[in-house]
Amino acid sequence: MKLKCPACTAELTPYKCGISTLEIDSCFYCRGLWFDGNELRRFFSAPKLYSQFRLPQHNFRVKIKEPPARRLCARCEEQPLTEVTVGDVVVDECQSCQGIWLDSGEITRLIDLHEDKGLKGKSETAKQIRKGKFDQSALGQASHVVSLAFKALVKTS
Repeated sequence: MKLKCPACTAELTPYKCGISTLEIDSCFYCRGLWFDGNELRRFFSAPKLYSQFRLPQHNFRVKIKEPPARRLCARCEEQPLTEVTVGDVVVDECQSCQGIWLDSGEITRLIDLHEDKGLKGKSETAKQIRKGKFDQSALGQASHVVSLAFKALVKTS
């Protein structure tokens, strides 16, 4: 199924991480990013995608000539997105599938906000960024290794 950009309705292009199964979608025209449920958290552990979408061409605001009357979820047909303020950034979240739409430059602004002050709140975006940054930390990586070892022990029992 081809996904449509919530901001400009163009077709989204999938981008894959060579290391993991993570695939996120980006709009060629407005440079926004679509994250399906829990993909934003996994984004922090995908070095190729993480560095690619923090490049300058994804860090400027694009003016859309004729935006749609309302933003719709790229995954759920006809499901309107809900605007949520995270720090000082307004993001779009789908209440049905937990998908997240970030306009051009918002991923960098959110990461910078989290690194400067931490992100507060119960929004799906804030939760996934906090968890994703934790996964990147030494403690997060160690807990992942312990979790994998525990799963392996349970399977062999």
